[in-house]
Amino acid sequence: MPRHGIGAENPINDRTQVVFVLVFLIVWGLDSFLLHVLKVFNGLTYLFISVPIGVISFTIGVYLASKSEVVVFSNTEGKVINTVVYG
Repeated sequence: MPRHGIGAENPINDRTQVVFVLVFLIVWGLDSFLLHVLKVFNGLTYLFISVPIGVISFTIGVYLASKSEVVVFSNTEGKVINTVVYG
């Protein structure tokens, strides 16, 4: 991947992903072996966390898909799209 311009990745992308994986593993390990907090809320997790996050993610996905469809199919000149969703 190029370092600058179209198709470039954020320079801290890989480090950020590693940090999130480490945070997840630390929280998971602490809860599984020491705290046991999530076992209490296991039944409520789906109802109060997973469903709202799923609905929000689905809504954002539909919004972005509709915006990108308008931008892509209105591009009759064949130029690179770097506005709206692709900005």
